[in-house]
Amino acid sequence: MPISAPASSPGEVSLKDVRVGTGIQYDTIVFEFVGNALPGYTVQFVETVPPCPSGAPPPPTPAPPTPTVPRGRGTPTAPPDPTEIPTPTPTAFGVVAGKAIISVYLSPAANGDTVSRTDFRGGSGALAQATQVCEGGGVVTWVLGSKEKTSFRVNALQNPTRLVIDVER
Repeated sequence: MPISAPASSPGEVSLKDVRVGTGIQYDTIVFEFVGNALPGYTVQFVETVPPCPSGAPPPPTPAPPTPTVPRGRGTPTAPPDPTEIPTPTPTAFGVVAGKAIISVYLSPAANGDTVSRTDFRGGSGALAQATQVCEGGGVVTWVLGSKEKTSFRVNALQNPTRLVIDVER
């Protein structure tokens, strides 16, 4: 079942930062925005990811995998055991690690100048991958590769303005 909300203001919202963390019960991805407005959003499990709006450039080539940093600790997690790496799921834009794909559709939105990472891979929790697959035409789309089709929750927070998605481990 999709979790959606309309934009809190009519203008395009700039994405400031994206962070991924690992907790005891959930893996978390945080989308932080400039200012006080949130874009409209839809978060849901998908089989395929909708194409970018016409004229939008393809996503950048992902950087090499970087281990995620668990919450409350300053050192990266150890690389995952190869036997725990989930089978990739083919999609229209490439392969996503995991057995289930969660789509995060943000609109009207655009990457701000401070978004430094558009691809996260590895980790020892529920999330095998989080990758931006679209940015343009007022739309930013991310896919989250989950090791299993499990529950997730979405919270819109203020001070600073964030959209937080927790994927159950």
